Amino acid sequence: MLKKLISNTFTTPSNNTTKNTFKELWKISHLTNYDFLNLYNIPENFDIDCFYSFMKKNKITDVALKFSAEISEEYKTHLEAIVDEIIETESHEYRPPYIKFPGLDEEKITMNYIIFLFISVL
Repeated sequence: MLKKLISNTFTTPSNNTTKNTFKELWKISHLTNYDFLNLYNIPENFDIDCFYSFMKKNKITDVALKFSAEISEEYKTHLEAIVDEIIETESHEYRPPYIKFPGLDEEKITMNYIIFLFISVL
């Protein structure tokens, strides 16, 4: 059986998307039918809170998010808090995403990646 994949690289992070772009993305009902969702060079206007709400309901799709080098320190702090929550959670009832951005501690990158690869939904 072939795996279904969505992959997108944002080429000009600040110019080709709006916050509504991502809100509309999560409304696509068949999005959770994909095996993989990979997004690269994600801009700061990516609504991570809306996305994380979506992720906490996700039991199927493996999601990898790699953020742009242009995101602010404030946004990085917010992303790191989400990574910390993923790492500190003992039992995931959802498929935890892999989140990577410039400046994230290598140990946290590794722990998040291990969880992404090996944690199965209960």
